[in-house]
Amino acid sequence: CQTRLVNNKLLDIADYKDLGDITFEFFKEKIDEDFTSAEQVLMERWYPAALAIFKKDKQVSNFDSAERKTAYLTSSSNLLTTLVKRLLVGCLDRYIQTFQAENHLLLPHLGMGLTLRDGEMTFYRGVEELEETVLYFVHRLGLTMQRIPTLQCALSGSKVVYMDTSIAPHIVDAACEKLRVRVQHYFKAATDVLDVY
Repeated sequence: CQTRLVNNKLLDIADYKDLGDITFEFFKEKIDEDFTSAEQVLMERWYPAALAIFKKDKQVSNFDSAERKTAYLTSSSNLLTTLVKRLLVGCLDRYIQTFQAENHLLLPHLGMGLTLRDGEMTFYRGVEELEETVLYFVHRLGLTMQRIPTLQCALSGSKVVYMDTSIAPHIVDAACEKLRVRVQHYFKAATDVLDVY
């Protein structure tokens, strides 16, 4: 079960460059669709496979006390939680890397219009909208893989309690800051080209 998660990219926007020019709205919709699809595949394949390991594990049913069984399942749930968090953070790291200068050819082509007003040419979509669109990925990633039942409730059929698979706020904040810097860089480069005209 660990190998399946470690080898999973969850979502890689480098594939979006082949779509040609896309709107900001389409970019967000595609992210929603792809995260939903990736999560569904994992919850239909990986999670049942992980549960099957513990259902077959004779050690789970042979504990001499309920406390030891609970401790074992809690520890195992924590392991699964860590694996999912690594998957999410890895996905976030790849997203940030796509915006680095050496990877600029992997970026999707977000279409932006030009307007001419009072002799000045400007982009129809401003830097704030571009930033919000780029950061949408981070927001949507934060909603992904958040409803995974703990092993205890999945194996016992008790009230559903979910694993805490959220990415630590300091990691999210640092990622957003890096992305804001890259958006500003790319937007300035595009604006500098306009100044030539």
